[in-house]
Amino acid sequence: MTTPNPVQQMSDDIRDLQSKVSSLQASVQLSTARDAIEDVQTNVNGMAQRLTGLRTRGYVFEKDLETQAQALVSSLALLYPNVQAQINLQSAALVNALRPIEIQMPQLAALAGNPAAASGLLASLKSAVDQLESKVTAAERNIDGMYDQFNNQVYATTKHLEDVEYMLTQLAEASFQLLPTEAGIAATKAVWCKTGKEQKDDPEGVLYLTDQRLIFEQKEEIATKKVLFVVTEKKKVQVLQLEAPVVLVDKVDTSKQGMMKNEDHIEIRFASSAPVQMAHFHIWKDNADWQALINRAKVKDFDKGRSVAVDQAAVELVKSAPTQCPSCGGAITTVVLRGMDSIKCEYCGLVIRLGDTPSTAPATETKDLMWGTTAPITVRLGTQISSITANGKCSVAIQDPTIYQQKIGNDSALQLQVRSLLALKLGDVLGQISSGITNADGLGARAVEIAGTVLESANPGLAAMGVKLTRVTIDGFNFNP
Repeated sequence: MTTPNPVQQMSDDIRDLQSKVSSLQASVQLSTARDAIEDVQTNVNGMAQRLTGLRTRGYVFEKDLETQAQALVSSLALLYPNVQAQINLQSAALVNALRPIEIQMPQLAALAGNPAAASGLLASLKSAVDQLESKVTAAERNIDGMYDQFNNQVYATTKHLEDVEYMLTQLAEASFQLLPTEAGIAATKAVWCKTGKEQKDDPEGVLYLTDQRLIFEQKEEIATKKVLFVVTEKKKVQVLQLEAPVVLVDKVDTSKQGMMKNEDHIEIRFASSAPVQMAHFHIWKDNADWQALINRAKVKDFDKGRSVAVDQAAVELVKSAPTQCPSCGGAITTVVLRGMDSIKCEYCGLVIRLGDTPSTAPATETKDLMWGTTAPITVRLGTQISSITANGKCSVAIQDPTIYQQKIGNDSALQLQVRSLLALKLGDVLGQISSGITNADGLGARAVEIAGTVLESANPGLAAMGVKLTRVTIDGFNFNP
């Protein structure tokens, strides 16, 4: 290894020192401290407008946010002048401390060719520069200390507003819509670990928490083509994978997973009536925070801080929801959420419109009900007497659940009534038109016409029972010897 030339070494040392002095010329102005407090001021002064935007986009919780933002503005108004005055005072002292160093640097440069003469001044200036750098660091630390607690409050509020903005953006892009009066609380990037342990093919997307539901939407790009293990084509997949009423959450557990145990996971256990019994998610937010959010949403704690009151008409609609189907009498076990306008009976399929009286509830159809004659119908086709049976399908709509419940009462009785009436009306219709039909082929050719006439003639009798035929088909006639 070549020993450095003394003159060259001195030149290098002086160059390094000059670089430090140049940096000090900027740092003694305490520009970092000035920029920091100005960033805080910008964030605080912009909060009111930012909150207005969030309210406009539909964030209705934490009504005290505006008050908190105004309190930060008021606190900063008192704090900012003191911080600025301290920055100016400290900066002036540091600038003055730098001047002797700046004056002596040209002298040191002139001695670069004489290492013996320059070494003493170099050592002195190095020491002075080191001391001044320490003073700059101490000054910045002292200035930060004047408002570090306040700055932490501003950071926490700003971060929270960013999280709310993320949620609102994701909701605006979602493939589903919230219910009327339903409002978002939080959202996070997540992977639904369907086996309880994260797997390569588990769906990735967004986990939403609203004041009424937990929702997971898959939202990711999936490789559709690879060449030599390199992805060359992708497709975007965005589909609702899971939704469950938050009131059905039984328990939320948290865990840290991954090789470094730095991944946040939550495991949500639901009541038996939920669409799933357990859902495990890897989330990109603090799992303890999400555990608390879900538990608060379950007990409707967020409603206490709403900036917009819940529509009481919607609340009363939920309270007045039936507990028993007016059509079949089955128990209604569906969780009725605020904003829902109807529920469906899981037994008979009746769609019950919330708030309607039974007489105005919409019709529900029983489709593809099989029907047929139980005994042959005797008709004359031309000069021949024939015994005919027929079969087909029909659709029946419940028009008035109250009358239906009184006159018929259940699905089995409905099918019996409809089948009997259709067979009776078919006999009447065939008796009326058979004189114009001379053979079996002619009868088959008029099957659609006959079915329509049967429907029209049967409906007046069914109306008295609260039901109506919407479709009748005849799939075939059978001729018996």
